[in-house]
Amino acid sequence: MSLLIRNLQSAVPLSRACLRRDTEVLRRILGIQRFDLGLVCVDNRRIQRINRTYRSADKPTDVLSFPFYEDLQDGKLPSNLTNDDLNLGDIFLGVELIMQQCNGSPVDFQSTITIVTTHGICHLLGYKHDTEEEWIKVCPPVPIPPSTHPPALVPPLAHPPVPVSPLTRLPVPPRPAGPHAVTQSVALGPGPHPALRAARGGAGGDA
Repeated sequence: MSLLIRNLQSAVPLSRACLRRDTEVLRRILGIQRFDLGLVCVDNRRIQRINRTYRSADKPTDVLSFPFYEDLQDGKLPSNLTNDDLNLGDIFLGVELIMQQCNGSPVDFQSTITIVTTHGICHLLGYKHDTEEEWIKVCPPVPIPPSTHPPALVPPLAHPPVPVSPLTRLPVPPRPAGPHAVTQSVALGPGPHPALRAARGGAGGDA
C-alpha cells in the first residue's frame, strides 16, 4: 500500500527521497508494507498548533501520531482486514525542532528523523511510554558483555550505552520527562484528518 509524504514547511531543507527510502526500510522490517501510512513534515508553529489542539500542550514537539486503529495492544493489528481498512494513520514530524535538536547538523538530522519516524510508527502500532514499564518494553537497556582486555587498555566510555528498540534495533533517544507523542487515538474518517487541515497553508507538497 502507499506511503504518502507531505512537506508543509520551508524552515528546513528536507530530502523527501531519503525520508521515503528510510521509511520504506522501516515498513519492511516491521512487516507493515501493506498498510497505508502518512508522514506530514511541519515547522514549529504548525506542530505547536496541533499539539495545543489535541494534547493541550502549547509548545512544539518532534512527533505526533494519529492512529487509525484505537486501543491497539503492542503491535497486534486486527486480522481479516479489507483493503479500505489497511491504514495505520498519520505521523506529524516537527522537522524544525528536530533540526534544532541536532544543532543544525544535516548528517545528524537525517539519522535522527529516521529514529523519530520509528518512534511515531511505534505509537501507531499501539506502543506507549506513559509508564516506566511501558518505556522499558519499548526501549529495554542493551547489556554490554564484559571486555576481555585488561582494564588499562580499555578507554572509559564517554557516554552511557544507548538503549536500542527491540522492534528495529535502532538507537533510541533518552526518555523525555513526560509523554512525548500523542497517545490517545484519533480515528480517521473520510477525507483529510483535522490535524492535517490545521497544518495546511505552508510550502511543500506530496511525494
